[in-house]
Amino acid sequence: MADNAALSAAVAAATATLDRIKPPAGVIMPPPGEMREVIEKTAGYAVRGGAGIEARLRENHSNNPKFSFVTNPDDAFHAFYEWRKEEYKAGRVTSVAAGRVADAQQPAGSGAAVAEAPKGPEKPPDFDFSARLPIMNAKDLDMLRLAASFVAVHGRQFMTTLLQREMNNPQFQFLRPSHSLHNYFQRMVDQYAMINKDLSVVEGAESTGDKDAAGDKDSDKDSKTTPETRLATLRKNADDRYTILLRAKQRIAYLEWEETQRRKEEHERVVAKEELSRIDWANFTVLETIVFSDADDSAQLPPPTSLNDLQYASLEEKSKMSMAASHMIEEAFPF
Repeated sequence: MADNAALSAAVAAATATLDRIKPPAGVIMPPPGEMREVIEKTAGYAVRGGAGIEARLRENHSNNPKFSFVTNPDDAFHAFYEWRKEEYKAGRVTSVAAGRVADAQQPAGSGAAVAEAPKGPEKPPDFDFSARLPIMNAKDLDMLRLAASFVAVHGRQFMTTLLQREMNNPQFQFLRPSHSLHNYFQRMVDQYAMINKDLSVVEGAESTGDKDAAGDKDSDKDSKTTPETRLATLRKNADDRYTILLRAKQRIAYLEWEETQRRKEEHERVVAKEELSRIDWANFTVLETIVFSDADDSAQLPPPTSLNDLQYASLEEKSKMSMAASHMIEEAFPF
């Protein structure tokens, strides 16, 4: 299984190497897939085997459209094939042309393995304690945060009781779900509740002497984030304000790198679209012609089977509807 996975990874790397090849101006590049790989392999064999390889291809595959780029000088991909041969002779060979897919060589022919894509700067942590501050009075902000801290400690029942008691008090209108400040209030409640939960977990672990209890009882999506580490981060932020500036710098660097990667991918899509537009889609070869005669028009054919007939047909009837013994009509799994 490991060998198959390694081989699959090598094939994927070799295919990605072919996708990064940029031909000179005026040379039509074949579309990604089998044709591009066939041309690359044939160019490698032709250079290693000499003119005899191409002579045998012209002799044995003169009517095969798959090798038209060799046998027909007017083929749209013939110039690309000749260019790939020149590249091979100059030492700029890919693993596909060399016949060693597992080696995954670079097109530059340096013999070194293909380097991994740059990972960029480390992704900054998510905002656990962040909420967009609405435009509001300082007194209202203090009252909202104080109420949120009490709700986080005493639960939602406390908020319901407070709302019923202060129904006519305009100072507590943010408790109403329809109020514009209610979403910010709920965000504050969640943050205070998270801190209280972390404190209870850490204090419980310290009282029992279990150092690993805090990490085992609670963790976020990131396995490295535990109540203990989260509280330590908050204390560090309060004691040293420069840590926040360093994290802001890290976040800016990551966002800039992410934007650069997005622009790079967008540029690659534009280039791929331009290369696709250069392909002469009208240049095709007729493989077979099917002629319908008058006898076909008057042939007595059975009526087409409806979906309802297929669904309610018995197993014996479905076997008769099958085109061949090896192609049976089976029921789909009812997801």
